Amino acid sequence: MAWKGRKEELPEYKKLQTQLVNSGLQTDNNSLYQTVKELISAAQNFKDLLDNTVKKTDKIDLANQVSGLLHAINGGVETNYYFPLITDISNITSRSAYYSIFFIANNMVFVAGKLNIQPTAALVLTELEITLPKPSNFQSSDQLQGMINGIPLGGATEGWAGILTGNVSTGQARVSYYPQNTDNCDCRFMLSYRVI
Repeated sequence: MAWKGRKEELPEYKKLQTQLVNSGLQTDNNSLYQTVKELISAAQNFKDLLDNTVKKTDKIDLANQVSGLLHAINGGVETNYYFPLITDISNITSRSAYYSIFFIANNMVFVAGKLNIQPTAALVLTELEITLPKPSNFQSSDQLQGMINGIPLGGATEGWAGILTGNVSTGQARVSYYPQNTDNCDCRFMLSYRVI
């Protein structure tokens, strides 16, 4: 966990320098005095350099960096959950979305979740789309990659696997697979994409 120091806990380097000068130890030949003086100066220079660097870098402020609240776009990490909205495309009798989690680092998004899908017919291309936690303007369907697996709840032994790709028109993830039967299935999926 990041240190969350309060401003008043940080040393006041100018005050330390004044106290050192007034300490009566000041001589050019006093090695302890010279060492402490250089340490105080170096600490002040480092603080000034860090403050100036942070101010010039993508509107990042030092307080957020130190406390771990840096926005994902600027190199931080964001985690949360959502319930995807579903759009039927073809061969869908019923479907439901469940709790899905996501992780964002820089502009990369990783999602894992659960759907429940019942197809209308077996061995027919079955497709639906789900919303994403962060929108992206896909230029190609390959800019989103993912996999999905289904396990029938009705006692059939044949499961299935499918793919997830990006839809350039809607900015959503498209699920595509060929079901082995018309059983209701619990499905787990994972996908990743870059926010464009």
